[in-house]
Amino acid sequence: MPLSLSAQNFLDVFAPSPTNVSSLEQEDPSSNSSQILDWIAEVLDTQSLDWGEPPLRVRNSLRNIGTGNEVLFDGLMRLLRFYLNNQGRQLAQSMAESSQRISNVPGLFEWIVSARQKSIYFASLAALVAEQVRLVTRCINAIFQATAMDPVVFLGLREWYDNGLFSEQGLISHEQLVETAEILNQIELGDELTQMVIELFKDRIKLHVQAKCSRVWSRPVLQDLSNWTHQILVPKLGDILPGRLSGFHVCSSRASCLHVDSGAKCSTGEHIYPFVKEEATSCWREYHRHHQVLHFNRPFVSDNRPSWRLAG
Repeated sequence: MPLSLSAQNFLDVFAPSPTNVSSLEQEDPSSNSSQILDWIAEVLDTQSLDWGEPPLRVRNSLRNIGTGNEVLFDGLMRLLRFYLNNQGRQLAQSMAESSQRISNVPGLFEWIVSARQKSIYFASLAALVAEQVRLVTRCINAIFQATAMDPVVFLGLREWYDNGLFSEQGLISHEQLVETAEILNQIELGDELTQMVIELFKDRIKLHVQAKCSRVWSRPVLQDLSNWTHQILVPKLGDILPGRLSGFHVCSSRASCLHVDSGAKCSTGEHIYPFVKEEATSCWREYHRHHQVLHFNRPFVSDNRPSWRLAG
């Protein structure tokens, strides 16, 4: 008996059912990765921190793709490099074109916070393994560092901290300085921040010495200089550089003497830090007197980082 083959019978036998299509999609990791990466690219292209939950199709793809997927990880790294490098260059260019570099500094920190939060969220959402997360963190930190160390951007950062630490106008609060210092430490720029603040610290000491101490022979000035340093400068640095320059302690042992003679030359003990000798010599070089004597001592710093203080 011959079998009749109608169009409906043919479709029933050979056409894929919805279940079969869904199964094929689940078995295609490249398709799932593409949907996830397309959505990540959309989020990276926006500046908003409120990007919401991923759509249903992306959530389904995330469930299908599993943990530590290499295709998804490689795609995420490419997207982060592309978008964050472009955004960093745009920030540097915007700061270079601005007449007020300091006004662009908050935007730099907002971008770092936003991009960092997004990257960490993506790594968690994609269920990356520990080593992949470490590589993502290292990648984005390198981009943030390159942006912050751009010459124009770094000048803006220097102006930002100089204004916040020493300006009497108070345009930048101490809380803002502490928050931004924490951000720089998170992206592994703590050493660069410390060096920058040391340079600002030295510049302020030099200006203070030239304004308040030079040509003053009728009264001692060392104690006033020491009090100003510890009462005005040091408290501003404790929260900004925790564990770095916050250990300015009184130390009565192993005091050394810095003598600036008529030739503006220094004769010091071995415990004087070079930059202290350099700044003191520079400050007094123009108005030297043989009897001027500065005493410095070397404090104990618990984390073994070099520090110094003026001793009265």
